[in-house]
Amino acid sequence: MEKTGLINNLISKLNRSYDSYNASENTPEKINNKIDIKSTVSLINIIGATRDIEIIISAERVILRHETQFYGTDNPQALKSLNEAIKELDAASEALIVVKDKYLYQAANKTHSVKDKDRINGLPKDVFHDFINSHKTRIGNRIRSIEASLEERLL
Repeated sequence: MEKTGLINNLISKLNRSYDSYNASENTPEKINNKIDIKSTVSLINIIGATRDIEIIISAERVILRHETQFYGTDNPQALKSLNEAIKELDAASEALIVVKDKYLYQAANKTHSVKDKDRINGLPKDVFHDFINSHKTRIGNRIRSIEASLEERLL
């Protein structure tokens, strides 16, 4: 096949790929999925805006369990990560009892390392901070993974 034939073949393949992608993006199911993702993100933002840590943690627990049920079933590595995140979230929830009590937190603060690497803004890196850091990493990995839709990556 001559060189121009290869280029013409490439153009044809690219056009067909774009047309099939565009057709799949405009199906009623895909449009509904985009709407659902946006409304879910909106609800998560509303939950975050409450600044009520118990509600936020409950929402995170629901999200993690949901992901375990739907995303973790086919991916043992994801399931392991999700189960670990749930354990960390449970520990973070228990740590809130100490954090909310000024005297308990001051006492706990004295038991943590004073090294800068073990502190965030002068406060000890506790299980709650560990959960937030690993959860942020897990979410970033999920978004970058092939499992995340384009809409999820953009939000």
